[in-house]
Amino acid sequence: MPQFPNRICYSEKYYDNEYEYRHVILTKELATRVVQLSNSGSRLLKARN
Repeated sequence: MPQFPNRICYSEKYYDNEYEYRHVILTKELATRVVQLSNSGSRLLKARN
């Protein structure tokens, strides 16, 4: 079972030649809301055009 923080946690930024990246760990409430808004995660997996 995943552990959820009490507040949003951000990783250090890291880079490649084109982009800047950062990992974000959401609270349980926010993670649940993202799943609801994304149709159970399916919208998160679709490629952008």
